Amino acid sequence: MSGMMQKRKPKKLNCNIWIIGIIVALLYAQHYAVPMFFDDYGYASLSYGWNGNQHGMLYTIGDVFNFLKFQYLNWGGRIVYFFFEIMVFRIGGVRLIQVLQTLIITGIILLTAQIIMKNIGERNILQLPVIYILSFAMYGTFALFCAADGIYWYTSSVLYVWPFLPFLLGILINMQNQVKRRWINLAYMFLMFLAAFSQEQVAVLIIVYSVLDFSFELLLKKEKLEIALHGMIGACVGGGLEILAPGNFNRASNAMYSEFSNYNIIQKIKYNFPKLLEINIGDYNWIFIIILSVVLVEVCLQFEKKVFHRMVPVILALILGIIYGRFNTIPEKITLCIKIVWCILFTTILILYFIKNSSWKMLALLIGGLCSQGMMLVIPSISVRSCLPFMFVLHIVSLNAMIEFGKIEKYKKLSILIMMCIGLYGIVNFSYILHGYWVNYETQQMNHYKLLEASYQKLETKEKSEIVLYKLLDDKFANIMQYREGYDYMIYWICKYYEIPENINFIWRDSLYWCEKNTK
Repeated sequence: MSGMMQKRKPKKLNCNIWIIGIIVALLYAQHYAVPMFFDDYGYASLSYGWNGNQHGMLYTIGDVFNFLKFQYLNWGGRIVYFFFEIMVFRIGGVRLIQVLQTLIITGIILLTAQIIMKNIGERNILQLPVIYILSFAMYGTFALFCAADGIYWYTSSVLYVWPFLPFLLGILINMQNQVKRRWINLAYMFLMFLAAFSQEQVAVLIIVYSVLDFSFELLLKKEKLEIALHGMIGACVGGGLEILAPGNFNRASNAMYSEFSNYNIIQKIKYNFPKLLEINIGDYNWIFIIILSVVLVEVCLQFEKKVFHRMVPVILALILGIIYGRFNTIPEKITLCIKIVWCILFTTILILYFIKNSSWKMLALLIGGLCSQGMMLVIPSISVRSCLPFMFVLHIVSLNAMIEFGKIEKYKKLSILIMMCIGLYGIVNFSYILHGYWVNYETQQMNHYKLLEASYQKLETKEKSEIVLYKLLDDKFANIMQYREGYDYMIYWICKYYEIPENINFIWRDSLYWCEKNTK
């Protein structure tokens, strides 16, 4: 018997290695086609709002610290991950950050699977390799609109995505730790500190999670109170340094936000609430809302009380209303009411579900994610990427609920069918985005080499000096481009990055011109 077990273990290990290798290859193929966008150039050249860099692209570590000091005092507390981004660009350019982000997202996907595996424990009906695939598929469900604004834009990704690696690693260490060791407590505290000292929403998420995790340990008298306390201290200190940075207050007092600042709290919420609903469950994200609704139905069927079973038709009616509103014109107030009711049901049922299952870490994650969105109600600026922290949380808690549903014998086949459909959609959507970025790849590379050529030639400052560049074939698969109206100020950062004169005229030609010229 022991001989058979020894033979099976290498096979399982080989399966894990193959799956991880495929995930890494797919993610690298995606990121290889993602160039620098928008303020990537500003941070890579230390020119984003700062004029203190006198060494061009050969800036020193002292220049980096002076730049980050300026940022912390005048713009915001996001200096830790900006430091990582700047150093990666300085050492290895865009190719290095593509490799690093591939590995970071792979780590997030694998840690998600490991946390779910640990949370469900022996009740799990699926093997770890299958959960790896499902975790990757959930990542693949990110809508293009959200991915382009948050994941496939490095300056955004370092703030909204990268902190989830230390955060999830810390959660897994906490869950696996059965022995009281000081170094494990300190490692967990450091990871929570590192994750929280990132971006305001992420900081709130991690602080709330850590406080709740400690509170649950305290109230339930579990054995992990000490490590939970260390995590809470790390999160509160790291998040506090980020949120209370002088730069955050300076930026909030900017004249562009003066009208919003004059609103009272009710007016701010009334102004931002529709926007917040739109970025989370807007038309662009309607397929993911269907997935969450299916998960909600699965959750309702796991309750013994019939009142939850009676919620299933209500959920289905709401999702039909959302789908109908996606393809037809209906009054805005009706759409808003449908979405509000859906949100209330989703949140309430999921919270009760995790309480029923004593899944305290999942509950803390969910509430932390909700708080990361709730704080945006009083913030003057909301963008699509603002939903990213909550989306990563939803991937974890939803996948956990789906796998729990599969352990009910009479629903096992239905559960597998649902997971197959969601997995298929995730992979198809990922492939769609991958293809779109590669459609633009040749044009992006052409522009890059033309800018490099201008840099190598050290063009003289002349009024007629110009560089001919080409517009992308499909702007959907890119962040904000310089040729869009009102965004020509980005050219300053590009000139600093490539070290070319700032008064060179950029001529943008249609991508069709480049394609026709290239085929002759």
